[in-house]
Amino acid sequence: MKSVKEVMSKHLITASPGSTVSDLRRLMTRYNIGAVPIVLEGDTAQTVGIVTDLDLRNIKDAALPASSVMTTVLHSVSPNASIASAANVMLQYGIHHLLVKDRQDLVGLVSALDLLTVVADTRSSFANRMIFM
Repeated sequence: MKSVKEVMSKHLITASPGSTVSDLRRLMTRYNIGAVPIVLEGDTAQTVGIVTDLDLRNIKDAALPASSVMTTVLHSVSPNASIASAANVMLQYGIHHLLVKDRQDLVGLVSALDLLTVVADTRSSFANRMIFM
């Protein structure tokens, strides 16, 4: 079974709490991503929230700061966690993006699409083996 570190996005695009809704939409469009972790910059970046494309869907005021639209109840898994445990956390909390933390450090982000891709690849591989047996 694969671990989260094998499928997570490692090159994170983050924003600050003062970034505007317009800034966040621009980042999501430019990098084709569905979520942006919100971090406080400093000696060690502290993750204080996450904003997803769903959070921004009905926001009319593009000047609103991330701090007013971000989700602050954060869920995370270890990079060594199994794909199944990450999927269970997502299902339990009804979320589509999950922070990946090594101790307190944000090291990645895994999405429901990342997990679905693993399942699809596994099934496709299994089907191909069955065809050629």
